[in-house]
Amino acid sequence: MITDISPKEMKLRTRSNLGLEPDKILFATKQRNLSQNVVRLDEYRQYWESLEDVRDRMHENINFMRGRQLERKVTNDSGETITEAEYIAEQGKTPYVQNIIRPIVTTIEGLFRQDKGKSMVVSRKPGSARQEKILTNALQSVLDVNEISEVDPRVLDYFLASGIPAMRLGFDYWPDLQRHEVLIDYYDPNYIFFNNDIQDIRGKDLRLIGMLHDMTLDDMYVHFAQSASDKEAIRRLYHVDRHETPHYDSLSPERIKNLNFYMPTESHKCRVIEVWEKRAVDVIKWSDEADGSEGEWTRPIEELEAIARQRFEKYIAEGFSMDDVPRIHYKFEPSYRWFYKFMTPWGHVLKEGISPYRNFQHPFVLAPYPLISGEVFGFVEELKDTQEQYNRIFTLMDFILNTSAKNTLIIDEASLGDKRPEDIAEDYRRVGGVIVLRLKDGAKPPKELKGAGLDRALFEIINMYTKLMQDISGVQPSLQGQSAGSNVPASRYIAEAQGSTINLKRWLDFFASYRKKRDMKVLDMILQFYNSGRYLTVTGSDSKEDKYYDPAEARKLANDLQLVIAKGGDSPVYKAMNDEMLKDLLIQKLITLEQFLKHTDYPYSKALLEDLQNAKEQAESGEDPNAVLSGLGQAVQRREVAA
Repeated sequence: MITDISPKEMKLRTRSNLGLEPDKILFATKQRNLSQNVVRLDEYRQYWESLEDVRDRMHENINFMRGRQLERKVTNDSGETITEAEYIAEQGKTPYVQNIIRPIVTTIEGLFRQDKGKSMVVSRKPGSARQEKILTNALQSVLDVNEISEVDPRVLDYFLASGIPAMRLGFDYWPDLQRHEVLIDYYDPNYIFFNNDIQDIRGKDLRLIGMLHDMTLDDMYVHFAQSASDKEAIRRLYHVDRHETPHYDSLSPERIKNLNFYMPTESHKCRVIEVWEKRAVDVIKWSDEADGSEGEWTRPIEELEAIARQRFEKYIAEGFSMDDVPRIHYKFEPSYRWFYKFMTPWGHVLKEGISPYRNFQHPFVLAPYPLISGEVFGFVEELKDTQEQYNRIFTLMDFILNTSAKNTLIIDEASLGDKRPEDIAEDYRRVGGVIVLRLKDGAKPPKELKGAGLDRALFEIINMYTKLMQDISGVQPSLQGQSAGSNVPASRYIAEAQGSTINLKRWLDFFASYRKKRDMKVLDMILQFYNSGRYLTVTGSDSKEDKYYDPAEARKLANDLQLVIAKGGDSPVYKAMNDEMLKDLLIQKLITLEQFLKHTDYPYSKALLEDLQNAKEQAESGEDPNAVLSGLGQAVQRREVAA
């Protein structure tokens, strides 16, 4: 039974149901709404500009990663603003950079690639192993199609440079695959903006997020036009030349330096501002006494009433009293929904509506880090001071070497006689040369002036800063694969390599948590948009049944899913250990050959398993599998002879 409805709730019932509204293309925005949209755009601009310090520090961190470490602006003795490299040159020194940050970042990326883990779907329901495997394969299929093995390392680079990994998910048609598929895009954090008062690294206080899109005219047609009139409206709004040549000579960071909220950096592009906002709306919340389930009802309330009525009639017909009938309770309460809007820089709305995604969520995966007192910074930022001092020491060494005397010959002028200094210098440089001089009374014999050697303290300082950089970053020589000393035992070397990852653990673990959030959203989209059965393109030795996605069967676990990332589950070492264990079980006859082939990762196991299953089916149907295989072999031989 449904509980009694209060007068307020009865009034709320008359509202339209909270189903998804279709996308609307509103090029003919009314002037009143246009003015309001311009005001809203200015608010979004302020959100974007409030992150300018984060973008500036990110740009500087990327410069340090690339070796452009002397591009920082300083003030010289004349009060002029110049780069640090120019200032060093004014002092008569040669700007010198020895980039030790890039090898550290490369090592972290290599460590991630070596053991990035594998996402596995786990259900709280017992006896759901097969559905878990199907959903795991579906998830891995989406990740493989989106080439996530290369996307994740690039997002990791952005994370180490800025502390803001940013991805956006969607479900769109892929022309190269000729089908609709989940789409995973990663973006430069320079184009992202959000409410800058967030304090929760889990993103629970995120209420506004958006990004800037620079699209060609053809991109605009594909994403926003549904008719010829829409295409004409887009052309009138933007007035761009689709064939214009880009202004920049090469792939460079200049595009990001000149980024503007309203205008794209290339004049042949169209700027689109995408914004998602979280708003409170009235929803129907229900709970069921029968099994303790609860949730939000998004369909018409009459359907919920019909379900309760059918249950009431069934229980009464079976002899239960009215008090024993489990009730369905519901009430109208405010709840959050995400709404989206795509706008032109002039306030026109290209597309808007309520979130079409499961649980009305936004499609972004954003995780600013570490949010200590609201501050966001990247891993590279912790290494910049040490890198700068390292460069200063090498610049000083280079200056000392360039200004010191180098094998200078000193000869008394009275000893030259009729010889010129050039003649003496030529004989001095010649291999085996002999200099003959007639010394006069009191003249000093020639001597060679050598510059003083470098102070040993400089080398000690360099070693100190090298060790300091290793301690701060956590990237020790053992982690980089450098050879150990002759007296270092293997156990100690392995222990040093494992221990050196402690400083990196907080960064890699947080990035693993970020990927888990991303994969959970991918799984939500699979459950929502995979409406028909399909074969999954995943590698491995799973059976055909495990590679076929049945939406009805998969959705049985829709509300009981949990995602975990199994560490090392996809590494070659793990696979080799798994194969060895399965082989031992097969030798001890604890598993069958079919079970062995189904779970092993040997390259021929899949084909051999299919042959074994075909032979078993032929034996069950009364055919002689050996005769069939013999006939197949003869046919293959005849074909080879004909060839």
